Amino acid sequence: MLRSLAVLLAVAVAVTACKNRKPQEPDEFSNLGRSNASSEPPTGVHAPVADGDLAAISRRGRLLYDMDRALRLAREQGLSRIGEPKDDVILPVVDVDPGGRSAQVVFLRWPKSATPERSRLSADDAQRWLLVSMLLEPERVLDVEVQEAKIVRHTGEHVHGGAIIEAAKQLEQLAPGTRFTMLSVFEQADIPGGIVTRVYAFAADGEGPDVEIVVAPGKGKRGMPRVLATRTTHAAGAIAAEQVTLGERDQPAAMTVARVMQMGPDAEPVLVHTRSGAWRVMPADGRVMRDAG
Repeated sequence: MLRSLAVLLAVAVAVTACKNRKPQEPDEFSNLGRSNASSEPPTGVHAPVADGDLAAISRRGRLLYDMDRALRLAREQGLSRIGEPKDDVILPVVDVDPGGRSAQVVFLRWPKSATPERSRLSADDAQRWLLVSMLLEPERVLDVEVQEAKIVRHTGEHVHGGAIIEAAKQLEQLAPGTRFTMLSVFEQADIPGGIVTRVYAFAADGEGPDVEIVVAPGKGKRGMPRVLATRTTHAAGAIAAEQVTLGERDQPAAMTVARVMQMGPDAEPVLVHTRSGAWRVMPADGRVMRDAG
């Protein structure tokens, strides 16, 4: 468990809405989630994606795809300039603007000297280590800044970090030894506080499984995040170059859209088989539609 958890976190990434912000103040999330889940979500918090809402499924899928682009760019043109610490745990937190034109990636860091027991990682012990700011249209890194600041409890980065750690533990039980890239968003939910973190865990080898995990934040000074729900979107082997199989859903999921868009804008539309019939997902823009054939 100890070694596997560190491997999972090494390829993890969290997602929020971009504000090009500096380290958050302790009370940044104090007013989030005060409205119920049917109202307009607060800044940085997304409305849940309802089954059957094809437009929302496409939007969330495009968001996940853009986060993957931002992470790749941050690693290739940002982290590579500094060098990744060999024995430390690194977790990237990605902010993307609503138009998908710019982003920033904050790399959280757990130094080995400070956290020798990797199975007991806590967001409380993380550093806000490296900030990479970029354009996505066109792709270009604008700034790379080493910060090495401690993150503050209950800020966005702290909540994302804690949620991904809990998701990694869940994934180790579900798919031992599998490497995942984890992207997360804040969502409105009908729970006290009104906010959960939805973690999208993509199998790093592209073969699956791909899993969604919903995590509630810790409460108070010592509260720990807790997993509320786990759902497998793509079983291992469900994704192929020309078709995707979803045995437990009626429509393609946001993770399906992201997977299809990763095939490249010039790829042919991908056939998606669900229990309600066949669908097509467009690789260029993530649109979802019924298969006419």
